[in-house]
Amino acid sequence: MLDPRTLEVSLTHEGQPLDGTVTVSAQTVDGTAAKANFYTYALVPTVTTITPNSGVDAGGTLVTIHGTNFAGGSPTVTFDGIPGLCTRLVDDNTIETVTPGPRVAGSSTVVVDPGTGSGIITLAGGYTFAVPATGPASITVAPN
Repeated sequence: MLDPRTLEVSLTHEGQPLDGTVTVSAQTVDGTAAKANFYTYALVPTVTTITPNSGVDAGGTLVTIHGTNFAGGSPTVTFDGIPGLCTRLVDDNTIETVTPGPRVAGSSTVVVDPGTGSGIITLAGGYTFAVPATGPASITVAPN
């Protein structure tokens, strides 16, 4: 107890993660008090795949991020701190964005913030910007 009117609590839960609003109860020597719908648990978001996980250093590649618990937010995605373009929430488990450009070729740290307030995912080396392959043009003339 911090003072006669303030109680500091720590919430713990064993078993399956909770998601949603719960009732909080406090028990003292004077009795029990409960407040319905007082605390909201939010599931932590995860990223399972980034597809594709590489593209041209000029940017402009549509990237799909699959994971869990993206619902309810306005997502943002950055590549080495540079925001992705046209980022949008497709569904509860999918975010789409377009890679920024031009970028230096190499691996990039991807930061995904679903905008739900329940977590940000950082993926070191999550995306690779590559220089497009170039070479001499091959021309075939038929018939000889």
